[in-house]
Amino acid sequence: MSVLIRNLCKKYTNLTEEDIDIIIEKSEALADIASKTDQDVFIDCPCIQISEAVVVAEALKKDSLYQLSTLGCIVREEDEPAVFRTFRSGEETEEVEATIFSSRLEGRVIQNVQPIKNKGKTIGVLIFERPTKEDRPLKRSTKRFVTNTAGTLPILKDCVWITEYFDDALIIVSENGVILYRNTVAAKLYRKQGYVYDILGQEYSKVSLHGELLPRDSKRSGAEMKIGAYYYRIRQFNLKDKGVFLIVIRDITELRINEQELILKSTAIQEIHHRIKNNLQTVHSLLRLQWRRAKSAETQTALSDAMNRILSIATTHESLLYSGVDEISLFTVIEEIKKNFTDLMNLENQEIEIDVTGDDLRVSSDISSSIALVINELIQNSLKYAFENRKNGRITITVSEGNMGYANITVIDNGTGYEVQKENRSLGLKIVENLVQNKLKGRLEIQSGADGTQATFDFKIK
Repeated sequence: MSVLIRNLCKKYTNLTEEDIDIIIEKSEALADIASKTDQDVFIDCPCIQISEAVVVAEALKKDSLYQLSTLGCIVREEDEPAVFRTFRSGEETEEVEATIFSSRLEGRVIQNVQPIKNKGKTIGVLIFERPTKEDRPLKRSTKRFVTNTAGTLPILKDCVWITEYFDDALIIVSENGVILYRNTVAAKLYRKQGYVYDILGQEYSKVSLHGELLPRDSKRSGAEMKIGAYYYRIRQFNLKDKGVFLIVIRDITELRINEQELILKSTAIQEIHHRIKNNLQTVHSLLRLQWRRAKSAETQTALSDAMNRILSIATTHESLLYSGVDEISLFTVIEEIKKNFTDLMNLENQEIEIDVTGDDLRVSSDISSSIALVINELIQNSLKYAFENRKNGRITITVSEGNMGYANITVIDNGTGYEVQKENRSLGLKIVENLVQNKLKGRLEIQSGADGTQATFDFKIK
């Protein structure tokens, strides 16, 4: 047995040789303990992995609950909360339900757990198990306490009823560490943690979820803990003038689970943006191959327009990929569009400067995609018509935060102007008009002449 214990401890734990020797010494008495108490008895040691323990020794009674040996089995906090409470606190834990496997029973037993220590450090636990069907009576002292204490505390004399409407668990502990009061939420919370008996009247050190009470010279403390599958925010208050400690426990499990789900969803969304961006870039590459093979100037122009539109959409997805949220900086999007056009102009030996100024707003991905397409079309129109047969020029894009939840963007060029009348508008301007009105819920104004073109559109920020 000692060889097996040593091997299990070395494989699954960080215990020292001295720790393991103590565990082996304790294990030698297990058979006698099981016989005298008529219970199944185990020794568990904490694993390297948090919230896991390994069974290193066992002694099963004659009519044991277990059909097979549990040596080497991994135990988790969700199944045996008393074991891990004792690991954390170093205190004995009494009468707590646990879930077991490989047994004759359907799932549940009652555990009493004692710490095994070396130089003050808990290196293992001694576990006593019995069936839940054994209905042991409440200790006489606890019964008397439950009967006589309710409503007699001065601090609760006229307001005990209010505490039953709280969402938080409230526990009042005397200076000598005895639980004087607990509201219904606290009773239910401990029942959910597997405690068989009411905590009222018990020593707080044996049921504390967070450790020791505050030192007498401390006023308050707070901590957040994960216990099994549950998350709790636990606060302590030292009410010196009342001679008691107040413990407030809030179950924040749903909040933390929702946060974890949001993180997972955010990761999934980022992966989607990554794949969309890659797919769009693949389409762009295919169109570029077609553009190079096209013999008609008209075909090349159409393919070039399509490539720019695809890149403007890909820009939004790329920005969202790195931001990790659904809101995105407009400047980031516009600067990427500027870069795409700069690369294109270098291929065509044009030197048109593009400036981006104004307010850096954050907008949703849906809005940013539409704005990216609008700006792409407006720049494309300027390059195609206003700077036709010109190598030099300037385009200025200004973002301004307006009032009443709206903002506007102005795109100005110093080209020679182009046709802006509705009936004669190009496909690009028709796309712009449709996006501004239907997607951005805004208005579009375009003025164009021999000295240049100014296009302004507004949009709802949220």
